Amino acid sequence: MQLSMLDEFLGFSQKYNLFNRQSRLLLAVSGGIDSMVMTYLFLKLGSNTGIAHCNFCLRGIESDKDEELVRNYANENSIPFYSHPVCHKRTCC
Repeated sequence: MQLSMLDEFLGFSQKYNLFNRQSRLLLAVSGGIDSMVMTYLFLKLGSNTGIAHCNFCLRGIESDKDEELVRNYANENSIPFYSHPVCHKRTCC
């Protein structure tokens, strides 16, 4: 029998005692597919999570779109959202 991704994720986290249902977690979410899937899995488990996003402003409007995507996902799912722009010598937010 093949396990679903959610079952695999739950099994792995339980095997290594990574967190429990009472844990409060802050997820670092970039807006890429891997961090969005991670966020979805934690949401499906009913975890008490918040989302942190750093906008490094390295890709101009694309960086802003990533932040908007993550912010909207958090709002749609009633997840606390924390964002911070990070300025570099190359860019200024």
